[in-house]
Amino acid sequence: MSCGNPHDKDCSEVLERVFFFIDNELPTADFSEIQHHLDECGPCLQKYDLERTVKALIQRSCTE
Repeated sequence: MSCGNPHDKDCSEVLERVFFFIDNELPTADFSEIQHHLDECGPCLQKYDLERTVKALIQRSCTE
């Protein structure tokens, strides 16, 4: 997956760590790198949004 633009971090590396990013389980420097990548890469941002939405739905379903 890629938007076609060069990035400091490869899209596959970002997507491997997106769950840690969602859960705020990354060191500050890594968090900033991932955030910067998501700000520049539409396809990764869409995948992040999907994963965040699914996680929120599961969490809401489990607490009811």
